[in-house]
Amino acid sequence: MSEKQPGGDLAFTRTSLYGTEGEPSFSGALSFMRRRYSRDLDGVDVAVLGVPFDLATTNRPGARLGPRAIRAASSIMAWDRAWGWDFDPFDRLAVVDYGDCVLDMAAP
Repeated sequence: MSEKQPGGDLAFTRTSLYGTEGEPSFSGALSFMRRRYSRDLDGVDVAVLGVPFDLATTNRPGARLGPRAIRAASSIMAWDRAWGWDFDPFDRLAVVDYGDCVLDMAAP
């Protein structure tokens, strides 16, 4: 076993906004690219915000599940280089998952 054990649930336990840490793909709390959930934007370069909305898709519900699906898909590739260049953007950018915006369809 390695000396560094994964802490799990990096969406809540990650201390640095930079870098990439490994976490099992199919466990733990989902966040975009396993970034930390945060509403604190101090020192943040990029905040990813989900918009769970499907009123614009007639007779095709499900777009509201898009943010959750994107987070699930991104967790699979968060541990490896999913980009075609020779640097890790998370070493250069402080990125957080801001969560989803709240939409009240009854009060537009």
